[in-house]
Amino acid sequence: MNNNDKERLLKAEDVGARLSVPATWVYAAARRGLIPSVQVGRYVRFRSADIEAWIAQGGSAAEPTE
Repeated sequence: MNNNDKERLLKAEDVGARLSVPATWVYAAARRGLIPSVQVGRYVRFRSADIEAWIAQGGSAAEPTE
């Protein structure tokens, strides 16, 4: 992965393709704080580097415990 990829903001569809999950799951996970995201006005975007780091740390599809 080069520097341009690390700085690129991804759409939920891009992240979903990387994770082999639907974009709807990506949006829901971002709303719950399960996956790192960035709010850009009314849009949700994802930093490629943050997603790769999240994957490297094992990711998590589980709800956070309170």
